[in-house]
Amino acid sequence: MGFVPEVGVTSTVAVTAAIALFATTLTLNWPRVRAALLELALPKPNSSLLPASQPLDVPATDEVREPGVVYLHTPYLRSWGFPNASPFSTKLETFLRMTNIKYRTIRGFNLNSAPKKKYPFIELDGARIGDSDLIIQLLVARFPLCGCSDSHLSPSEKATAFAFDRMICESFNFVTGYSRNYENFDYTLAAYTYGDVASLATPPPPRTLLQSLFAAIITRTIKKRTFAKLQAQGLGVHSRDEIYAIGNRCLQAVSDFLGDKEFLMGSTPSQVDASIFGILTSTLWIPVEFPCKTYAYENCPNLHKYLIRMRDRFYKDTLADTPWYVGGALAAKMELEPATTTDEK
Repeated sequence: MGFVPEVGVTSTVAVTAAIALFATTLTLNWPRVRAALLELALPKPNSSLLPASQPLDVPATDEVREPGVVYLHTPYLRSWGFPNASPFSTKLETFLRMTNIKYRTIRGFNLNSAPKKKYPFIELDGARIGDSDLIIQLLVARFPLCGCSDSHLSPSEKATAFAFDRMICESFNFVTGYSRNYENFDYTLAAYTYGDVASLATPPPPRTLLQSLFAAIITRTIKKRTFAKLQAQGLGVHSRDEIYAIGNRCLQAVSDFLGDKEFLMGSTPSQVDASIFGILTSTLWIPVEFPCKTYAYENCPNLHKYLIRMRDRFYKDTLADTPWYVGGALAAKMELEPATTTDEK
C-alpha cells in the first residue's frame, strides 16, 4: 500500500522537473525559439513587396563585406508597403536615406547573430552594432560629413530635438506596444501576416494546423512578455484609458511643436525626424485601429501631412514598387491624403 504513493510522488516530481527544465530552456533560448516560431507561423516573405534597390537575398555569413559600407539587418516583414513593420528598423533606414552613407539592407528573421538579440543591427568594418540610437551616434562619428549630423542645430535646439526623440521612442512607443502587442495582438498578427485584412477582396488563406498552433503559442507568449515589460517600465500599472491618454498627449505635443514647419526642427531634416517617421508610420499607417490613431487623425492632421512629406522625400524610389498603406479609412474620412497617393480602401 505504501509503495503506490511513493511511485506517484516520484512521477509527479519527475514531471515537475521536466516542465521546469523545459521552461528554463525556453527562457534561456527565447530569441532563437521566437525566430523559429515566427518562421513556422508566418508565411515566407514576398519578394514583390521589396523595392528593387533593397534586395531580398541575404549574403552568406562568410562573404567579404565591403569596407565603409553599412549592412543593415532588419526583419523581412513589409506588410503594408512602407520600409519595415519594425518601427526602429524604419527609423534607422530613414536616417541612412537622409545621409550619403552607402548601405545595403539584409532582410531576415534570425536574431542569433544580433549583438543585442533584437532588430535592427548593422555590420560595419567587421563589427556588429545593435540599438538604433547607438548605431546613429556611431555612424555620425564614423562619417562626420554624412549630411545628417545635426550640425545646423544650436545646442538648445539639439536638446529640444533629443527630448522629442526620447518622448516618441520611449514613452509613446510603449503605448503603441500596449496596443499592438497586447490589446490588439490577434489582429496585429493577422495584419503582419496578410496585410490589410479588413480590405481584402477575399478572406485570407487559412493557416495550416501547425501554423495555427504556433500562432497561438506566439500570441500567448508575446502578450505575456509584453505585459511583464509594461509592468516593469511602469506604464502597465495604469488603466487602458490612462495609457492611451498618455499616448495622445505625446502626439499632441509633436503636432503642436511641428505646426506648419516642413520638418520638426525647421526647413532642414534632423535625426529626430527619422525617429518620428519610424514610430508614427507604425502607428498611423498600419491597418490596426486604436484610440491614439483615431486621436491623431481627428486632432493632429498635420502629422499625416508630415509623414507624407517625409515619405515622398526619402522613399520616392519605393512608391512605384508597392503602394503604401497610409491611414486607410481614417485618412480618407479626414480628406488628408493627396490625390496622387495610392491607398487601400
